[in-house]
Amino acid sequence: MIAEVYPLIRLPRRFDFFDYAISDKSHIDTGDLVEMKFKGRLIFGIVKGTKTSSEFKKIIPIENLIKKSFL
Repeated sequence: MIAEVYPLIRLPRRFDFFDYAISDKSHIDTGDLVEMKFKGRLIFGIVKGTKTSSEFKKIIPIENLIKKSFL
């Protein structure tokens, strides 16, 4: 599974969300607060939604689920 995640950092307007892989043992849903790697550091993000595939070849996995149903 793939999660579409909004990073909680300031980015240019042209960036919307990023795709991250969900491990098989994680139960991540829309609105969850997650921790993920972004440009070599760990940041927080909000899950926009999930999907089964992505057009990107290399997808980094989500590190941790911080809080369920954050939004």
